[in-house]
Amino acid sequence: MLRIQGKRILLRNLESCDVTDEYLSWVNNKEVKKYLEINSNSFSMLELKKYVEKTLLSSSSVFLAIEDAISGKHIGNIKLGPIDYKHNNAPIGIMIGDKNYWGRGIASEAIMLLSDYAFRELHLHKIYAGFYSLNIASMKTFLKSGFSQEARLVEHCLYEGRYIDKVYLSKLNPNG
Repeated sequence: MLRIQGKRILLRNLESCDVTDEYLSWVNNKEVKKYLEINSNSFSMLELKKYVEKTLLSSSSVFLAIEDAISGKHIGNIKLGPIDYKHNNAPIGIMIGDKNYWGRGIASEAIMLLSDYAFRELHLHKIYAGFYSLNIASMKTFLKSGFSQEARLVEHCLYEGRYIDKVYLSKLNPNG
């Protein structure tokens, strides 16, 4: 069982029992999923359970719940993967579903904790994140977490009827 303790949060293995009505409300909330690839989809509980089960069974992903360290409340998820073991890199994605925790540095802490785990324990060389250029909050969060802009794909994504850029940020293992 993976547990990564931070100052304000705990990252732990996501479990099937974490797929609750509250979690379902996150992935169906327009504001929460505004910049996620799932932004146009609406999920049923069965679809969400299948997605979580499939991801949990993957040997190439680390899928973690983000918990408030004091209350133990599940407030979001963070995922590393699929991990490319040949090239030692992986994408990282995060969703803070509980909007009461937005703007409090929780995402930055979670990204830094998982980055450290990816480099120290998994010996990855590089981790990266891709997102819509309109998602300024994500860009600031990843930059604050030690990532640097690596690429900008011009007019790469169709978003709300217009083409927008996709930005990729990455972070290299400081230990080589």
